[in-house]
Amino acid sequence: MMQHTPTPAYGLRAPFSRSKRAIRSQKRVALVVEDDQSSRDSLAAALDDMGLRVVCAANGAEAIRRLGDADFDIIISDLMMPEVDGLDLLAHVRNRCPATPFVLVTAADSWPTAVQAVEWGAFALLPKPIDLVQLEAVIGQAA
Repeated sequence: MMQHTPTPAYGLRAPFSRSKRAIRSQKRVALVVEDDQSSRDSLAAALDDMGLRVVCAANGAEAIRRLGDADFDIIISDLMMPEVDGLDLLAHVRNRCPATPFVLVTAADSWPTAVQAVEWGAFALLPKPIDLVQLEAVIGQAA
């Protein structure tokens, strides 16, 4: 039986599969956009454990600024944020770097809006709390 260690705000941390090594060898860079600092830090730590370099933004406006500074291999963003929300950020990303996979993270009560995001080109949609095994699979598919 596999041993699971809880990860605050983002579900369970499970032992990683072989895909972790594949992700690690590519040295991909992820942009994490989350207004809740604890959630942002937890997600960044999990992505770091998966071997990605992580850049964080506390909101959509900061993420847009960071998009001007670097290219990212994947963007993982919360939907509900002040100022520039996840949908506005998705629209900006689709105009600036349309091939970059955009993963939207949302609470259950915002699913209708999140479905709209998929129609607008989000690569994946993950519920909160994030299941890290599912997140790792999505990152592997986005490779």
